[in-house]
Amino acid sequence: MSLNIQNLTLKLGGKLILDNVSIEISDGERVGLVGSSGSGKSMLIRAITGLLPSNAELSGSCMLGNLQTVKAKDENLASIRGKYVGVVFQQANRALNPMLSVEKQISLPLRIHYNLDDDDIHNRVCIMLEKVGLSKNLASKRTFELSGGQQQRVGIATALITSPRLILADEPTTALDSVTQSEVVRMLASLVDDMGASMLFVTHDFSVLSHAANRCYVLDSGRVVDSENVKNLLDNPRISSTKQLVSAAKKLTFRAQNLDSKNLDSAKVGSVNTGSVNTGSVNNGSENVDSKKFNSCIGNSEENSLINAKNIHVTLGRAKTRAEVLRGVDLNLNIGESLAIIGGSGSGKTTLIRAMLGLETLCEGNVTYCGEIVNNANLLEVNKNACTLMRRESSLVFQHPFAALDPRWTVQK
Repeated sequence: MSLNIQNLTLKLGGKLILDNVSIEISDGERVGLVGSSGSGKSMLIRAITGLLPSNAELSGSCMLGNLQTVKAKDENLASIRGKYVGVVFQQANRALNPMLSVEKQISLPLRIHYNLDDDDIHNRVCIMLEKVGLSKNLASKRTFELSGGQQQRVGIATALITSPRLILADEPTTALDSVTQSEVVRMLASLVDDMGASMLFVTHDFSVLSHAANRCYVLDSGRVVDSENVKNLLDNPRISSTKQLVSAAKKLTFRAQNLDSKNLDSAKVGSVNTGSVNTGSVNNGSENVDSKKFNSCIGNSEENSLINAKNIHVTLGRAKTRAEVLRGVDLNLNIGESLAIIGGSGSGKTTLIRAMLGLETLCEGNVTYCGEIVNNANLLEVNKNACTLMRRESSLVFQHPFAALDPRWTVQK
């Protein structure tokens, strides 16, 4: 399905959000839209699909195939959303219903737009799960039980289950690790091509754009300031905003062989791999990483230990689907020390942090803060005063700010 946007202008509460935006996508074409945070990318997606708030003032033209969406009736827009136009949202954990199973979540567009029996729907969901790289055994799990990478794949499966003609991908890799980012982008591009669909891939990161699109628009403060082949934009950016985005992508993209082990020794970099923790050292000119068991001898001084985890075991999930997320993890952080924990999506990084702060129940092991037990499989051994002290002296920066911040509060509160 083609997308033709001409002079689209959007105001919210009198504030100009989009200013005369013009974008064209042909049938079967994958096009990127790149811009910094706050440039208006997500609002453009909402404008295209008619998901704007009631106080929005929208003018210009937006043609989805032969349908003019500007000032179109809600029932007309509802008939194409999920059927002819699929949307992959930025925050999968917010877009998915945590009370639904994976199968029910993915099948929603099918149930809304088509009259299919349960067996047909089940078969289609299982096929789609395999296409997005997930096991069909996950179909019965609730979406909140999945890792970030798995949730994003479920979001993609939900958007593609009806074989739509146009895919709108709104920063689908923002919360994913670099390896999973690459996998998700390549998988999404391949599925879109297989369906013969068109795609508008929205991102702020040039490092993933080259795998998703051949041509790109640059959005800055609500205006399209540049339009060019992705390779040309990366090699010879012309506009200052484009140069900044390209420069940021190049600075953040580096290969392991550019580092040597002495760069990592002082930082004591740890990697989490499917629930176990290892220290890593990187050899010059080699992509092979040597690992050894990461234990509490790092820092090698118990009197300087700030927080120490020994033999941590954590199991999550419901009775039938419980899985061991952390298995025998040992970790020590000394006073004044910086420690990195590196691992792919679903490896247990967030669970480890939550366990160390007493936010997850341990099956085995214990966590101490300044030598006092603050989390233990036997809660009677926990020092409540030490827990209070740790909570008072610790700050947690959450992965998803949209989910962590109270939308009813002002910034000051």
